[in-house]
Amino acid sequence: MRRLVSSLAVFAGLALFSLLASSNVAAAGIHGREPLRTDEHSTTVAAPSTRKWRILFDVDLMLGFGRGPVANQLQPSGAVAAPQTVLDDRSIFVESWIFSLGVGLSSGLDLRVRMPLSYMSFRSEVYRLGAASLGNVGVDVRYAAEGSRFSFGLAVTAPTAQGEPPNLARIDQNQSNRYFAGLASQTTRGHEVDYLFAWKRFGIAPSVFFFVPLSRRAAFVPYARVEGRIKASGGEGSALETSSTLGGRISHRLTGNAVAPEGGGGSELALRAFAEIPMSGVDESRVTVAIEPQLAAAAGRFVAAVGVLIPVVGPSTDPRFIGVHFLLAARL
Repeated sequence: MRRLVSSLAVFAGLALFSLLASSNVAAAGIHGREPLRTDEHSTTVAAPSTRKWRILFDVDLMLGFGRGPVANQLQPSGAVAAPQTVLDDRSIFVESWIFSLGVGLSSGLDLRVRMPLSYMSFRSEVYRLGAASLGNVGVDVRYAAEGSRFSFGLAVTAPTAQGEPPNLARIDQNQSNRYFAGLASQTTRGHEVDYLFAWKRFGIAPSVFFFVPLSRRAAFVPYARVEGRIKASGGEGSALETSSTLGGRISHRLTGNAVAPEGGGGSELALRAFAEIPMSGVDESRVTVAIEPQLAAAAGRFVAAVGVLIPVVGPSTDPRFIGVHFLLAARL
């Protein structure tokens, strides 16, 4: 519980800083429009600006609740003279963070560096154990031409995920739980961005997004992503794993002009849904389908959203994993 409270406190602190900062932002005159920027978490992020570049900062936090594998330490009892580390299946709490920092250009090109982090904790027989691990650090490039309703993305990651799969001959509790923390992040996110957490694998993920206005207040953003995970030295499994993601986000604006940085402020209700479909190198029957109702709001140069990711079909449903999703995006 203390870990959950501390995670929410960190995110709340970032949100509070955003609101305080936005209160000092003068209203921008609309002299020109940036190209439409959109992704799986935003229906529209077009913003009036004459600046040639700006800093982009995003925090994506998913809190996951479910069951998963852990390396548990059993305390000495009876004839057992020393603690034993065994593989176990436990109720776990997951914090899956994705930090992004980059530059947005008025030409429609966004460049970001992304750093994923995972933290997993569980209750042992005596006390609560936890492990943190770094995911696959990478670069994300997105482009939207002026006047176009399409935007394109390309993400590339290096195999920096920490931990080691358990060796049954001798289980290293710390390294095994770091590895399991990365797996837990994949599960709690519905396997939508496995390339950010896959162990010992390079990742490449091209994507395309399309903005469809439905009315003055409603819009739809369908998107598609193809993901390739290439085995690095020391990795396990097939040399290449591929999967595709098909999804969409439909929104209805409740208040304001636009839920976008410098878009005038506002709030909206949204529903996001996606299907993650294995293609090669993995169990092709492991199709994942999830939905995520969201509430988003904008103030000044910041957008914040909260949602609940609910798995409908796939491995995340057995056992059922529920993710509480927090997002904060800034264009400074």
